[in-house]
Amino acid sequence: MTTTVLAIAIALALDFTIDLDSSGGWTNRGRGAISISSDGWMEASATGGLARQRSAPRVPLSMAEIDALQRAVALASRQPWPATNSTAADNGCCDRPQWTLRLQTRGSDSQVFVTTWYDGQEKDLRPELAALNDLIAGLLRRALASRGGKP
Repeated sequence: MTTTVLAIAIALALDFTIDLDSSGGWTNRGRGAISISSDGWMEASATGGLARQRSAPRVPLSMAEIDALQRAVALASRQPWPATNSTAADNGCCDRPQWTLRLQTRGSDSQVFVTTWYDGQEKDLRPELAALNDLIAGLLRRALASRGGKP
């Protein structure tokens, strides 16, 4: 792909930032956190919440990952997100981490979407949110593996 074609493709794509963060759990440090930008970079931490490493090294995304994220974001941002995916009967007992997924689109139609759930409730996410979460969780694992899983 030529540089000009790539620049046009990026300009026409959605401009967004995604944050997936966890908090709580036995250690009260969560199970990880990641920030992803449509500019092709991600930053990940093995801890989440207040223990999140704020100066994590930036890891580049592949073009295939950017494309997959663009499609997943386009699907997930078509309708409002539920504030929580937790049921009234499931209060996160037993020190399960809580996950928060935040998507901010930028541009003329800037929007912010936020939803939460407890560890193990991923199965209760709407299909488009589950697909986005699966993609992001895979990127979190890759980013942490790229530096030996160190926070």
